Amino acid sequence: MTMRGNIWPDIFSIPKSSYRKIETEAGEVEVLSLSFKRECWSKHRRVIVIRWKEEADRAQTSLFDALGYTYSVFVTNLNWNEEDIYRFYDKRADVENHIREGKNDLSIDHISTQYFHANAADLELKLLALNQVILFTKNILKQHSPRPFASTVRRKWFMIPAKLIGPGRQLILKLADWYPYRDVWISYRENLART
Repeated sequence: MTMRGNIWPDIFSIPKSSYRKIETEAGEVEVLSLSFKRECWSKHRRVIVIRWKEEADRAQTSLFDALGYTYSVFVTNLNWNEEDIYRFYDKRADVENHIREGKNDLSIDHISTQYFHANAADLELKLLALNQVILFTKNILKQHSPRPFASTVRRKWFMIPAKLIGPGRQLILKLADWYPYRDVWISYRENLART
């Protein structure tokens, strides 16, 4: 639900004791359910409010923080628990970011041939590559949230300034002295060896 109009006063007037804390994959959040009606709606609807503590040490913070919390609001007609509504809708709210990443980083919007099956196979291969990048960031780089886009992974960790040197069959990857991830590269290699 877009956070505009008359919903802000209603949300800010809710006492802290009305929220219920739950644990999610992203950490602890507070949830509550209320009945709400916008001016343009014909009837009251069920609204689920999710809030979590604002990260104070981020590089970019909000100009007007909502009393130290970040809010998400979902309108639903389902009679599920608040945490089930949150889990059901939250991943769907992020799907536009995945589509944009696929378009910008992997060119999934580019049609390479005039043949349907060839284009379908091309799309499947690109999505498989995206899934591999996601697994790489989680298992090797140990970056779960926020996950970097595929172009960032490619720029920072695949296109590295190095030389492949060595006599005979033993090759050594010599990283540039100015490479900013030089110190953590060893831990990435150890993570890769463990998987």
